[in-house]
Amino acid sequence: MITLLIYLSCLIIGGLVGHLLKTKGKQNLKYLGKVQFILIIILTVTMGIGIGIDNDVFSSLPIIGLFSLIIGISMLIFTVLFIFISRKILRINKKGEIK
Repeated sequence: MITLLIYLSCLIIGGLVGHLLKTKGKQNLKYLGKVQFILIIILTVTMGIGIGIDNDVFSSLPIIGLFSLIIGISMLIFTVLFIFISRKILRINKKGEIK
């Protein structure tokens, strides 16, 4: 429960900071991309450390990779299939024009 409160408070604080920066003008936003990049790098490194420390996760990486591959290929196949069926139903040609 405490973890959820921490996440929600971070979300609210980020929203308030973003709103305050937006209202003060765009001159404050020029460093935002760099700050986001640094924070994403820190997040990625800490997640990697967490995965490396946990023996259960590290030992099951091949299974996780296999499931990820299956899910990714399935998503690709069903997306193409859905688009193909939708274009046939809506009678849209390859150029995007309605027949």
